[in-house]
Amino acid sequence: MKTERDPFLSVRIREIRVQIAQSPKTEMPLPSHHGYRQSCHFAFLAFFCGPSRSSPEIMTPHPSSPGALPVFLIEDSRSDAQLIREALGKDPRVSLAGTVSNTRKAEAFLRDHPVAVILFDLILQRVERSREITRLKTLAPDAKVLVLTAYEEVERIFRALCAGADGYLLKSDRTRPLPTAILETLEFGAAFSPAVAHAIARHFHTIGKANRDAGFDGLTSQQQTVLHLLSQGFTNKEIAQKLHIAPTTVRNHIEAICETLHVRNRTHAVARFRLGPSWLSKK
Repeated sequence: MKTERDPFLSVRIREIRVQIAQSPKTEMPLPSHHGYRQSCHFAFLAFFCGPSRSSPEIMTPHPSSPGALPVFLIEDSRSDAQLIREALGKDPRVSLAGTVSNTRKAEAFLRDHPVAVILFDLILQRVERSREITRLKTLAPDAKVLVLTAYEEVERIFRALCAGADGYLLKSDRTRPLPTAILETLEFGAAFSPAVAHAIARHFHTIGKANRDAGFDGLTSQQQTVLHLLSQGFTNKEIAQKLHIAPTTVRNHIEAICETLHVRNRTHAVARFRLGPSWLSKK
């Protein structure tokens, strides 16, 4: 069962967007430390921030400021949850609506409580939970899901985005306060830590270089079209009909494709094409 759209929440989100545009953002950084990849990375901070006596299992709404945007946290580390609560508590524009440590309890919470943003720790109980993002988006279709994690491997990033995440933030990110990143997500639709954006850019640079090295850039526009049609299983005759060219011209294109890609036949050419992202070639 989906959570019904809250008209007040939609109005409040629009009001917050106007406030963001008209007023400077308050710098209130989330406490952090350089050892975020280890499970004990908050131990030092917990010492100075005070012990976390409360469990992250808070299934009822927290006290919040009137008109503040409700944020829901899914985090299985007590120390991390405590620090995130403290960071959110410094900005009156957002409030923590609830905190749970697993997606099963998150689903129960979201059925009864509309929220604007879901902060989602990608690794729960030592297992990556990127697939659960799709389920959360189904239960709360109007909410933005922001991954908040210590892991920046590009494979994890893309799995989370493919599952429906609206942003990917690192717990070690000191470039802007967490509430600011949340409000930017509501204003612009997404938010990424600079290190994450850099990892994504590097990934596509690598894909582009591999594509160039494979020889695809050496193909003419029509040769690329012929190769794409070959990969879809069309015969020479069918390709000729689609492109309004002679079958002999199709054969000549296939020979040129094989020569450019340094492969022995059309089967190898199609295999090479399928190994790379086909969207890089014109269709």
